[in-house]
Amino acid sequence: MSLLYEKTAGILEERIKNGAYEVSSRLPGEDKLAAELDISRGTLHKAIQLLETKGVLQCRPSVGNFVLKLPRTKRLYAYVTPGLSDPFHAELIRLFNMKIVDEGGSLLIDDSSHTSADEIISRLKEESVDGVVFCPRNVDKSALLKDSGIPALWLAAVPKCQTLDYIMVNDEQGMNAILNHLRDTGIKSAGYAKGVVGSLVSTRKAAFIKHAELQGLTINDKWIFEVKQDGEAGGRELFRHFISLESRPEAIVCYNDWNAIGFIEAALSYGMDIPGDLRVIGFDNLPLSEYYKVPLTTVDCHLSDFASQAHTMLSKRIEDISTDRHIHISDCSLVVRKS
Repeated sequence: MSLLYEKTAGILEERIKNGAYEVSSRLPGEDKLAAELDISRGTLHKAIQLLETKGVLQCRPSVGNFVLKLPRTKRLYAYVTPGLSDPFHAELIRLFNMKIVDEGGSLLIDDSSHTSADEIISRLKEESVDGVVFCPRNVDKSALLKDSGIPALWLAAVPKCQTLDYIMVNDEQGMNAILNHLRDTGIKSAGYAKGVVGSLVSTRKAAFIKHAELQGLTINDKWIFEVKQDGEAGGRELFRHFISLESRPEAIVCYNDWNAIGFIEAALSYGMDIPGDLRVIGFDNLPLSEYYKVPLTTVDCHLSDFASQAHTMLSKRIEDISTDRHIHISDCSLVVRKS
């Protein structure tokens, strides 16, 4: 249920839309308006502050509150990520935007790879976004986003902030399926390869280590390697680390399909047979993975359902910013192909 000041802000917005208060006009005095609406002066002031945050009103101390623009009739969502070139985000943005278009809204997309969190938040406020999907480079900035007052949904667990909504893929489920499959097909040893620029989120690696041990697969610290470069280039660099090892595992589990494809490309160029000489597993089930020259065995994150759930969660947060925190861990499943 909306708070009284949010309902009051809605009443004022409707009056502005209907022409009762025209653009550039001054609202009635706060004492008079509060009495008319049968609310306290404090409640009215919070409603006006909310509309000022949205860019609808401008508050001029000792002068009055003025209408800057007509309230938007359609929602404006934002999607912020440090990896717009990442096919996972490209596909998720496409699916998320389909949900937004269905409701008549619009989507703002922002690349945060070279921008600080406070600059991003300032820009979101300037654009008066109704809500944001935020894929973090650094989850330590979660409190900053929470304090901004912008309804938000994080695409990761937020361990240091217990109030923000988040949605994430079930890495435990995915890794268990991968390693169970490798064990059942005779694989006895596995490594983990990750190339994600600046990522501080390591739940997938932790899940690999946990479930490799549970499945009785041999792992080695030297077989768990990471590089700073992302994507296919990162995958090729990961292969260079792999081929330099004195002893090598029978299988490599890559952080995502993007890394896996680069890894396999480098392996094929080196003259290796995939999967004859080495099994390579991805994570995400991107559209390309099925049609790649070596069809990729990978974890399907069911991105259509994921995008739908993300849209539902953020919409609910926009409608009532005061509700209890919500989290969703999305199911995934293994897709067995050739690699």
